Amino acid sequence: MSASETATSCLHCGSPITDPAAPAGHCCAGCAQVRRLILDCGLDRFYELRGEAVPPVNATNLETVDLGWLAEAQAQAEASGTRELRLGLRGLACVGCVWLVEGRLTATPGLLEARVNPDSGSLVVRWSPGANLPAAAADLRRFGYRVAPDDGKEPDADGLGLRLGLCGAFAMNGMLHALPGYLGMPPDHPMAGVFRLISVGLATLSLLVGGGLFLSRAWAGLRARQLHMDLPIALGLLAAYAASFVGWAVGRPDLEYWDFVSVFAFLMLVGRWTQERAIAANRRRLPESGPVVRKVAVREPADGGAAREVEPAALRTGDLLEIPPGHLVPVSGSLLSAEAELSLAWINGESEPVTFPAGRRVPAGALNVGRSALRVRAEETWSDSLLRRLRDAGGEGAFRAEELGRILGLYLAAVLAVGLGAFLVIGVGTGDWPEALQRMISTLVVSCPCSIGLAFPMATELAVGALRRRGVYVRDASVWERARRIRRVALDKTGTLTLEHPVPTDPAALRDLPADALAALRRLTEDNLHPFARGIRECLGVAEGPRLGGELAFHPGLGAELRTTEGVVWSLGKPGWRGATTGAEGASATELSRDGRRVLLITFRETLRPGAKADIDRLRSLGLEVAVLSGDDPARVRARVAELGLPESAALGALKPEDKAAWIRQAGDRTLMVGDGANDALAFSEAALRGTPVVDLSLLEQKADFYLLGRGLGGIARLFEVADLRRRVLTEVFVFAAAYNLLTVGLALTGHMSPLLASVMMPTSAILTVLHVTARMGGRK
Repeated sequence: MSASETATSCLHCGSPITDPAAPAGHCCAGCAQVRRLILDCGLDRFYELRGEAVPPVNATNLETVDLGWLAEAQAQAEASGTRELRLGLRGLACVGCVWLVEGRLTATPGLLEARVNPDSGSLVVRWSPGANLPAAAADLRRFGYRVAPDDGKEPDADGLGLRLGLCGAFAMNGMLHALPGYLGMPPDHPMAGVFRLISVGLATLSLLVGGGLFLSRAWAGLRARQLHMDLPIALGLLAAYAASFVGWAVGRPDLEYWDFVSVFAFLMLVGRWTQERAIAANRRRLPESGPVVRKVAVREPADGGAAREVEPAALRTGDLLEIPPGHLVPVSGSLLSAEAELSLAWINGESEPVTFPAGRRVPAGALNVGRSALRVRAEETWSDSLLRRLRDAGGEGAFRAEELGRILGLYLAAVLAVGLGAFLVIGVGTGDWPEALQRMISTLVVSCPCSIGLAFPMATELAVGALRRRGVYVRDASVWERARRIRRVALDKTGTLTLEHPVPTDPAALRDLPADALAALRRLTEDNLHPFARGIRECLGVAEGPRLGGELAFHPGLGAELRTTEGVVWSLGKPGWRGATTGAEGASATELSRDGRRVLLITFRETLRPGAKADIDRLRSLGLEVAVLSGDDPARVRARVAELGLPESAALGALKPEDKAAWIRQAGDRTLMVGDGANDALAFSEAALRGTPVVDLSLLEQKADFYLLGRGLGGIARLFEVADLRRRVLTEVFVFAAAYNLLTVGLALTGHMSPLLASVMMPTSAILTVLHVTARMGGRK
């Protein structure tokens, strides 16, 4: 990588560097940490194999998580007499990732084999007695890869890859056996009948293997009263095969399109395979996703009773719930623990945690950011929980893609009308009904939308790739059509418009601390879920030197304390808790102290994402109205809106989840909602288009149409720009297809369309279409 590239793109992920406070040469501290780890472990060949940009490393991806499920899975496998597991693996982006994961795992003591399947996003491991799978998974997490339970989904459920390979062989052999006839082999030649019979067999196999996919989907669409691209493809295949069969049976070679059937089925499979592979690749690159609450630990009423894990739906009023650190409270209830520190960010969008005293009602969706488990007495069932409502909020959106269906309906009606009209006019006018049938069949065959069938997936693949390089990952293929209808963009504030957690106002002061204070600060913030601790940890970046030993103690609502082996007491917490009592009036701050004396007062500020104002201005230049919807204090919302140069009317604060949804509903079906937490889930249900930054707690991932990775919001405008370019390119393809159809249908109606000419024109039009789409979209930066 050249020096100029180093200055503008991240050395690890290749993303543009937009944050001036990020470590030199990196877009964020997470990428800097992983790159340093890769180099220290001698795995720098990863960057030779990387090939293309990989997703930036979210700092939360590197935090310690509970891997008890993996230990249990390992124990169950060993009890059954096997030492092999199939697991899910998230974060794969390129062949370099596969090389790194397999190499790192096979070098782990006790692991005999590790096989990564990038197509399915799965990992198969074999181990010997004494191996520690959770430790190996925790090691991979340091590199940004997440091991998850196997979802059981097999890649390529429709067998597209196998169908494509078989139909490719059928098409090549079909063309080979049709060639002698086109070159003048007489019909009475001894081999002519054999070649025709082979062509019949190959076309039949192409129809069954390749065409079966389109036929079944077209039939399912008709039963659901929906028109999509599979219908004209299926009709074209059936028309060509039926005409060929009739011509073969009655001895009319001018009706035989056997090689056309094989080639057409193969080209349509190429287009479908390309499109679905692009979308599947995006999904595999994302962090793990899953339900917000899997199981809940419930203790018996008697003190010391054994805990049992139950599904959320089994929770009853009065149950005693045990909420581990980093877990959500599934239902509201009264706090039985002495004191607790909870984050309500998923409820009201406020990032700073709140201290709850014993006896206070804890809302569903609160996150335990303390270091010890909490006891909560449930006061509602799961069916009444706000968290359940937010998790189950619908994801279908207000707008359904109907435009393509209308276009296809008009196209099919026109083709059928022309074909049937030619049959009647020629048949009635001349009395030559076989000739009339031949011209109708020729019209139906040559008017198949081959160029459109290839252009749509090709344009989609290039559009998906262009967005992926900017950190935008498309999850739903209908995002392109829906993006055209959007006229306003609604943004959540905390975690979406701003960074997920407050950042230190003076990062240099942190990095300039003495070595002993810096080591203590790293230990005090290690795996600490408090937003201030996260901000400090990300600011400090990669730790150097040995880890500071000692005993940690956490005091909910106050802070953390470290007593080193030398007897030194370090603390990080509320100003005045262990150190000075002045200097933090009206500020969000924490205090690092040594033996009760302040070392540094660390103040924090809520920070807009890097380049947020330029990104918002770019959206407005596209003619989009921008509004900020937040559950935070209205004054804070207005302050952030003013920084963005938006009118005060764009600031809507103190909104409940229901209020956000009502605003979206009132705004109609032309709104894009971008959010990151549970308080945005109901609004997602009402929006025509939905996007989210990928976060460590999974809720919106399965409802979003696209994801934004990295720290900026520029990907939103990029999505609209790429969608507009894709639309213009496809419009050009439609114009070309119309001209092609006018020419070919004219030849068919005048009796000049032969099977040979159809076999030449169809792939030629497809090649020209592919070249045009590639040149128009692949060459645009």
